[in-house]
Amino acid sequence: MATMQVITMPTVIPPTTNSPDSRAVTVLNTPAWLVVFGRFFWLPAVPVIVMCVYLSFVHSLVLMGERTNVFPSGNNAWLDVAENLDVLGIPDIYEAQGLYFHQQGMLLEGAVRTEVLERSAAYWDSAARLRPDWPYYPLSALAAEVAYNAPAKRIQDRLDQLMQIAPNERGLYLNLFQYAFLEWDKLRIDQQGWILQQVQLPGGNTFSQAVQAAKHTDKLYLLCAKLPWNKIGKFCR
Repeated sequence: MATMQVITMPTVIPPTTNSPDSRAVTVLNTPAWLVVFGRFFWLPAVPVIVMCVYLSFVHSLVLMGERTNVFPSGNNAWLDVAENLDVLGIPDIYEAQGLYFHQQGMLLEGAVRTEVLERSAAYWDSAARLRPDWPYYPLSALAAEVAYNAPAKRIQDRLDQLMQIAPNERGLYLNLFQYAFLEWDKLRIDQQGWILQQVQLPGGNTFSQAVQAAKHTDKLYLLCAKLPWNKIGKFCR
């Protein structure tokens, strides 16, 4: 029986042309400036990244400083480093320093107490220069000045500052009333009148805060003597 032979046809490969790679053509046709930008597009993000790292580091120092125990002497090393690194004017640093030295001053007596509390007030002023419309900074400075029995002129100037930037900031009033009643004899007549006007503002809990502050400072008699009896009388019996 005859055997059939299978003839395998050779594979025919079509000839290739020397056409350039489309990607190479694209690169060749791209403007040089765009090629450079494509390689270094990330460079504009570097300052943003550096700034974020810087701010995160500084605020971490502030956080550590706020958690540091307060002793009768010495600085807060964490806050000092943050202050030395401050190139932007970050009010949180000076706020934390003001609070630290206020707490330290309250542990002291005599001239050193005055010195430390004056330093606290100076830091609150530094914070206020960076955030001038935030009334809680001068209020905190007033707290330090009341704590070391500052002269009348200093108290009056501080209250003038608060009257100017926060004439109706009721969130301040409980503490403001306490400081005003404590330093009542140092206030000018117009400042005493302003405090009494704020006490009688309608709405909210301003009046009850004033009564609370007067009781706390043993100055309720001031309100009993200055306010209409139909308003204050029940607290004075």
